[in-house]
Order: sequence, then structure tokens, then C-alpha cells
Amino acid sequence: MNDPGRSGDVASGAIGQPMRRKEDLRLLTGAGRFTDDFNLKAQAYAAMVRSPYPHAKILRIDSGAARAMAGVLGVYGGADCIGDGLRPIPHNPLPSTRDDMKLTGPGGGRIFEGPHRLLPAEKALHVGEAVAMVVAETRDGALDAAEVVEVEYQELPWVTHSEDALKGGKGAPSVWDEAPDNVLVDTVFGDREATDRAFAAADRVVGMKFNIGRCTAVALEPRAALGSYDAGRYTLYAGNQAHGYFLNDDQLVVDHVAGMPDWDGQPVMFQFHLMSTHILRKKDDVPGKFQPARRYALRDSAERGPGGDR
Repeated sequence: MNDPGRSGDVASGAIGQPMRRKEDLRLLTGAGRFTDDFNLKAQAYAAMVRSPYPHAKILRIDSGAARAMAGVLGVYGGADCIGDGLRPIPHNPLPSTRDDMKLTGPGGGRIFEGPHRLLPAEKALHVGEAVAMVVAETRDGALDAAEVVEVEYQELPWVTHSEDALKGGKGAPSVWDEAPDNVLVDTVFGDREATDRAFAAADRVVGMKFNIGRCTAVALEPRAALGSYDAGRYTLYAGNQAHGYFLNDDQLVVDHVAGMPDWDGQPVMFQFHLMSTHILRKKDDVPGKFQPARRYALRDSAERGPGGDR
């Protein structure tokens, strides 16, 4: 516990200062609310079918066996999203506040922002990318049905090391046609000529190579979402720090965050799983819940690609 005599009402000078905690009493007395505590009457559940390949064309999705299983309400893929006019999710992954360093693309141009689609219709771009969504009356039923969805892929060339990826278009595959060399950000800050002169005049120059391992946030529970629709209004219950997004200019997806679980997951922008509840409502006209497993945070979260889990 922090010093109870200090006010939590402190502005930017809060760093390094004791703060009055607001959540302890609720959590210590068992009054906290978590993912399992958020449910709606007659809700359906979603589970994802995911690519085992880092780069592959999606040739065919056979969902016949899954659709025939008891309790399964539907199976949807990228073609369904396109058919319903669900365009990529608008997002801004670039630092854009007043104090952020201003980044540019190669040659000082605009940075290419890859479209954030709900489900891909043509290609999977990373291991674990969701290529189809199963909707069922129970979570176990959705997970079981996802296991029998058959996806035919054509595996495409791929690399695992960033140095190899920089050879994009010259012996290495390109993730995006719009960025054939796989370089999105190439920015120079400061005085390059003065820096070169300083190095040239130095008695000794030391060079080092740093290998930075993959990382992701691992909250107490992975992100989950519960969405409902009533009289033109979408309501979303989600452990997430971003809300009020539009999927398309004329189509409101989330206009109200009705409840926030006490553990709000990874503090990054809007993700696929929040949108999956929209597909459930649009296709099956029922409240929809997507509750991923722990490996979601380790493998498929937005820190490394469009996210979700089974």
C-alpha cells in the first residue's frame, strides 16, 4: 500500500511520488471484476482458426464438418468480411504526440501502414494469424469446431531473421507489395555530416551489435471482449485502454465501453478480438464473446501482429 496521506490528484509531477491507490479495497475484498464475470444472456462464443505458416496463400477454407457440429452457429472468413463491406480497421501505429520523434519512411517519405484486416482473404502474413472464426453456443463447442475446419494453403517463401528480411525484393520475400524492401521506417535525426566528422576524427571507434529478443506484455489475463447490439447501438465490454473506434466511416463499431475488467491487458491500440464481436452480431444477431487462452499474449498480440487466439 502507498502512503494514505498523499493525494492521488497529482499532475505530471507524479513520477517518483507516492500515490493513493484506488483499487486495492475492491480487489482485496473480492469485488474485482474479471473476464469471466462479464456475460450476457444467450451469448455466443468465438474461436479462431489460425495459420501454421508464416507466409502462405489461402486457397480454400472447408468449414463443412465444423458447420455440421451441434451448437455451431457459423464459420466466417475473410471473404465474408469483404462481402459485408467490412474494410480494414483504421489505426495509427506511429508515435504522434507533440513530444514524439517524428519518423519518416525511406527517403523521407510517408511510412507505409499495412491494412489491419479482420480476417485475411488472400494471404496469411505470420504464424498464428486468424484466417477464420467459428461461432458456437459454447466456448468449448467453438474450440472443438475450430479444430476440424480445413484450410488449404500454398506456402510462400519466408525468413526469420530481420537482417535477411532487409533483402526484401532481392532474394528475400516481401511482406507487403507497397514496401518491397521490407523497410518501413528510415529516419535520420541530428547533423549527419557533423557526426561523420566526429567519428572520422576519433582516436578509436567501437562498434557493437545488439540482439533484441522478442517481447510482449503479459497481463494477468489476456484481452477478451463481449459485444452486444441493440437499437442501433453497440456496447463493448473489454479490458482495453482504447475505445470509440469506427470500422468504416458510416459504421460505428464501438461507441461505448460499458465495463472495464479490473485487469486491462496490454496497453496498445484496438485489436482484432474487439472486432470479432461485431461479426458475431452482424452474422448471428446474438451477443458475442471472445475469450482467448494465455498463449494469446505470448504469440498473437498486437505487439507482434494482428492478434487473437483460439
